[in-house]
Amino acid sequence: MSNELKIFKKTNSPNWYLRGTIHGQEIYESTGIPHQGLKTPTSRIKDYREKRLNDLREAYIYGKAYSATFLDAALNYLKAGGSPRFLGEYNDDEWTGLIGRIGHWKIREVTQERLNEACQEMYGHCTAETQNRQFWTPFIAVWKHNTRGQNPLCPVVEWQRPKRSKNKARSRKPATYNDAIEFINALSYPAAKVMFFLFWTGCRPLEAYDLETANLYPEDDWIALDETKTDMPRGIPIHRCLKPLLSFLHQQNNEHVFLNKSGRRYPDNRQFNKAGRLISNRGGQMASPLHHARDKTGINITPYMARHSVSTHLIWPGGVSDMIKDEIIGHASPNEMSRHYTHLPRKSLIEAINQLPYPTGLREDLTDPCKIRAQHEKTYGSKSAETQAETELGDVAEWLKALPC
Repeated sequence: MSNELKIFKKTNSPNWYLRGTIHGQEIYESTGIPHQGLKTPTSRIKDYREKRLNDLREAYIYGKAYSATFLDAALNYLKAGGSPRFLGEYNDDEWTGLIGRIGHWKIREVTQERLNEACQEMYGHCTAETQNRQFWTPFIAVWKHNTRGQNPLCPVVEWQRPKRSKNKARSRKPATYNDAIEFINALSYPAAKVMFFLFWTGCRPLEAYDLETANLYPEDDWIALDETKTDMPRGIPIHRCLKPLLSFLHQQNNEHVFLNKSGRRYPDNRQFNKAGRLISNRGGQMASPLHHARDKTGINITPYMARHSVSTHLIWPGGVSDMIKDEIIGHASPNEMSRHYTHLPRKSLIEAINQLPYPTGLREDLTDPCKIRAQHEKTYGSKSAETQAETELGDVAEWLKALPC
């Protein structure tokens, strides 16, 4: 039985590979080190081979736990059906995400201090919530999975997560629908449309900004999203009060449903790391109109508050079950099969969303936009934007001519 590792080049791969059988274990893996077209291995790849041989021999003598790496633990977790979200992907002979950053660490060398440094390097400019979600939650899930069984790779450790901001926790307080209506009435029309939509769907703000007309099915009281924050498609029921507005916006045939005051889609202020994972969301898409409405009404409402308000009102006084509420809000669905039918309207979700209160006293350009458009055309005529602009410029020219010298 051979106990050597051969170095070779693989077709269509830029990296050196190792192959062999060590103490009965077959090895066939990429080193992650580019060969750069060289025919013979360099001293660097030879040193890597010796290090890998030592690791395998230690695993044979002392047990796998002695030389196991975080990559070994992560692969065990994934093979058992664990979620790959935020752990990373294997592309171009290397891992991205969390595995790409700490996958080579030996389990016995993982410490709280090293983890804190890696978290700061990857998500140092993000909130504690983002660090928890994208670094600590997947890491701890992998670690705990590998503490089980007869031959666990990982010892039981209570890892310390970053503490959540107290101010962030307070922002999750839901708003009353009376306050929401007063606040929406004080907004400019583009921002009012978005906030109206959020308070009667429970969507995430970014889902509203990214919403495309092709995803709207107002005649069926349904919205179908192909991609969401959770990387899963989902369907969104339309409350009966939203149907006139969404039908009107659907007829406009713009690519995106909600446009800002300049007639453009709301900017995407998200930042992603090299692994394609969200690391920052600076927001600010509607900062000016929201600030103005807060000054005018004395009510402090944020776009994300709408989501918590919908969730709260669906449970009480709506009486909707937690499972239905989670599907409407877009949390991880307990019903895996429902993800395959997101384009089909579901009566149970449509009935549930209509448990939210019908908005009384809401501005008419939201509840009956077709009527407002008809009144506008009757008053000002149905000139095209170009014709209207030419008329306005002509009026200004005539006024300038009439000025005394």
